[in-house]
Amino acid sequence: MSTTIAAADLIVGMAKGMAVLESFDTERQRLNATLAAQRAGLTRAAARRHLLTLAHLGYLETDGSYFWLSPKVLRFSGSYLASARLPRVLQPTLNRLAAVTGESFSAVVLDGDEVVIVARSGVYGAPERVTAYGLHLGARLPAHATSTGRVLLAALDPPALAAWCKGRTLPRLTPHTITRMAQLRQAIAQARRDDWCLAGDEHEIGVHALAVPLRDMQGRTVAALNLVGHGDGPAAPGWRERTLALLLDAAVLAASPDFVDELKAWRGPLVLTPHPGEMAMLMRCDAEEVEPAIAVEAANRFGATVLLKGPKTWIASPGMAVIEYPGGGPGLGTGGSGDVLAGVIGGLLARGADAQTAAGWGVWAHGEAGRKLAKTVAPIGFMAREVLCEIPRLLYT
Repeated sequence: MSTTIAAADLIVGMAKGMAVLESFDTERQRLNATLAAQRAGLTRAAARRHLLTLAHLGYLETDGSYFWLSPKVLRFSGSYLASARLPRVLQPTLNRLAAVTGESFSAVVLDGDEVVIVARSGVYGAPERVTAYGLHLGARLPAHATSTGRVLLAALDPPALAAWCKGRTLPRLTPHTITRMAQLRQAIAQARRDDWCLAGDEHEIGVHALAVPLRDMQGRTVAALNLVGHGDGPAAPGWRERTLALLLDAAVLAASPDFVDELKAWRGPLVLTPHPGEMAMLMRCDAEEVEPAIAVEAANRFGATVLLKGPKTWIASPGMAVIEYPGGGPGLGTGGSGDVLAGVIGGLLARGADAQTAAGWGVWAHGEAGRKLAKTVAPIGFMAREVLCEIPRLLYT
C-alpha cells in the first residue's frame, strides 16, 4: 500500500530508478535502454543512466547492450520475508493444510492490479506442478483473473474499488477470463456476499483456486488464503465444501484474536488446540516467542482451556495448574492427527466432562495411541485413522 507524501519530500530520481527496476518481468527479462524507457515512461537517455547505475550497484547484469536482473535483487524479497510478520505467522498453517490434503496453499496480498504470493506451502505426497505463470513465492498474478484478487478487491471500500476499476483494461488470459468490467464487478460483489471466491480456468486452463479473506484485529482484510487445484480434483463431489472448510478453519483461527469478547462470553466449555504457528496467530506474536508460558496467557485472554501442541503438550486453563504431557512421538505429526485429538476432546465434552478434564484425557489418549502405534507399526508413517482406532481400547482399559 503506497503512502501519499508532499511533493517536496519525493526523491524523483529514486522513483525513476525503481520504475526502471520494475520494468523487468516474465514478459521482458532483458531490456535495452529503448525498451526500458518505453516501459518506465522515461527518456532513453534517462533510462540508460538508471540502467548503468543499477548495474554498477550490482542489481543488474549486462552484456553492454541489454540488461537483466541479478540475484542481488532478491535481497529485497529476502528482507521482506525475513522481517514481515504475516508470512512467518502463516507458514506453519499453510504447511499443515498441505500435509493434510496434498494440495498447494498460498497467502496472497493485493499490489495494484496484481496479487503477490507472500507465503506458500510445499506440496506433500504429489509432484509439485508449476503453472505457466508460476506459483512460486513472490509470483505476481493478475487480480481480475484470480480468486484471491476478487476476495481482496471485495474488501475495498466503494471509492477505492471505483478508483481501481476506473479506466482499467482486463487482459484475456484464457477463453474463460472475465474481460468486461461490469461482469468483474458482479463477481467481486458475489465474493463479498459469500466471503469466499472460486475461480477456474480464467488464469490458466485446468487450474481452479478457492480463496477466503484473512482479517486483522480491526476486521480489515490483509491477505487472502487460497488452495490451487489441478485437473479433475475440483470437479469431484464435495471438493469445494471440504476445501472451503479447511480454508475457513485456518482463517477463523487467524481471526480469533478479533473476537476475544465473543469467545469469553461463550457459556459452554471452550477448548483451543493450536500448534506453535497457530498460537503465534492467536497471540499476534512471532513464532519464536511461543513458549509454554504463553499458553497460560492465551487461556486467560480467551477464557478457554488451551492446548499448546508440540513435542510436549501444555494444557492451561484460567486459574488452574498447567498440565504437561511429554508427547506421543513424532508419528503424531501425521496429517489429520490433530483433528483426531479435537474429536476425542469433543466427544468427552459431549459426555459431560469439563474442559480441563476433557483436554487432559484427550491429550493422554491421543499420545498413548501414538506411543502404541510407534511400537506396533513404526515410529513414523502410521495414519491418523489408526490413531483413532486405538482410542476406545485405551479409554476402556
